[in-house]
Formats: sequence, C-alpha cells, structure tokens
Amino acid sequence: MRTLMVFILFLSFTLFTTPAFAADVPTLDENNFFVQDHADIFSDSNRDDLLEIGQSLQDESTAQVVVLTIDSLDGDPANSFAVKAFDHYGIGEGDVNNGTLIMFAEDDHEIQIITGKGIEKIISDERAGEILDEYAIPYFKEGQYDDGLTNTYKQIVADLADHYNVTVNADDTSVEPEAAEQGIADKGIGLIDKGKTYFSDHPIISIGAVIVVLFMLKGFLGGGRRRRRYNNYDDGYGYSNRRNRGYSRNRSSISRSSGSSSRRKTSGGGGSSSGGGSTGRKW
Repeated sequence: MRTLMVFILFLSFTLFTTPAFAADVPTLDENNFFVQDHADIFSDSNRDDLLEIGQSLQDESTAQVVVLTIDSLDGDPANSFAVKAFDHYGIGEGDVNNGTLIMFAEDDHEIQIITGKGIEKIISDERAGEILDEYAIPYFKEGQYDDGLTNTYKQIVADLADHYNVTVNADDTSVEPEAAEQGIADKGIGLIDKGKTYFSDHPIISIGAVIVVLFMLKGFLGGGRRRRRYNNYDDGYGYSNRRNRGYSRNRSSISRSSGSSSRRKTSGGGGSSSGGGSTGRKW
C-alpha cells in the first residue's frame, strides 16, 4: 500500500510538472545556416540575398546573424525558446559571443531578437526594439512576413557592419520600411481630412487654433535641432566604436557585389546567449 502511494505521488508530480508540449529546436540546415526557414516564409530571392549578406558579414567580422522561422512555439515562451535555439545552434564565436538570432513564430505572432554578450552593447535591447518597430511590425500587420524579416535582418547587419567598420557585399541593398512609411502617411492624410471637416464647421475654434500655433512657433524660433551623440566605447572584445558622432539608422554599410557568392556549409562557432540581450514583440 505504501509503495502504491509513493508511485501515485511520483506519477502526479511528473504529470503536473512536465509540460505536455514543448517546441523542439529544428535541426540545423548547414547549407542555409543564416536562414533557418522552417516556416517557409522567404522567397528564393530574399533567402539567397540574406545568405549572401550573412556569409559576407561573418567573413569580414566573424559576427553571425541567423534568422529562424517556425510555425508554432507549442506553448513555449518566445524568449526561452529563442534562447534555447540560440545556444543549440551556437551562433557566434565562442570566445567573443558575437551572435544574433532573429526568431519568428508565425502562428503565435511573436518575434524575438537574442544577442550574445559581444553584440549587446552594439545592438542594445532599446535599439533592437526600434528595429522591430520600424522594420518588422508594420510589415507583419499587413501579412508581409517575408519583407519584414528581410528588412529586419538587413538593418541588423547594417548596424553591425557600421560598428565593425566593414563593407558587406550584397546584390540587394534596400533597407527601406515602405510599409511603415505608407501606414504613417495614410494615417496623416486621414487626420488632415478630419481636421478640415471639423474646422470648417467651427470657424471660431479655427481662429483660436491659428493663434495658439503662432505662439508655439514663436517659442521655437531660433532653437536649433539637437542631435543625439554617441560616445566612443570599447565593447570589451577587441573592437572599439569608431564613430565620434551619432549615426543614421538608415545608413547602410552594405554594398552591391558584382556576382553571387558560392553557397557553402556553415555552422555556429560555439557562441552563447549568456549575458546578452533579449527583445521581443507581438502583433
């Protein structure tokens, strides 16, 4: 009887403490290391572009940027799964941990950027969030997953190439958030139309608004635009920031190449996510 009770307790503990489902990290495709597209998101042309860009960045700086797409997290938290995938693939060099993973879960509408310790000072959590908000989420809301992930990948590579002061060769250099700009433009036009209608129906309020705007303009006259500045720093792994002033987030150190590079097997360098950054978004 005592043995039976112990068995029941053990079985109950096992059932209630072990997740019923957990997403497995997909097997690494060494022929397409930088684009682990297990959800079939990318077009052939975009996949080839990113493979070329990723390989070129690694050749020039040893840093690795990998994008992983899956259908579902199967109940796993996005952050923990992305960290598990990062460490499983060993993204980046083990001695400097200069890897970056973009994890995209289609059914869960989640994206996560994980950076190694050697990248976290270059692409901080704040910067990763800016990239997602500008280059990923606006596309995702329109169902344009391929374009959103492609632009996100390219902008991350552009930031890293700028930091390492290297040139990355690629056939396609476009990193322009067209969906984001178009969405902002559409909203702006809608607000203008509503404003015209409202003020035409309320002329007295219109006159008051003009007076307020004039006072505001008077206060701003003579005031110059302030620029953000970034001080020089050392990332602790032998690379220093060579920029004395702020950089443009649309500036790209990606250039066109005269021909496509040959595909070769690539794998992680034993990098770890320990001590790095993590930023995610849902849409």
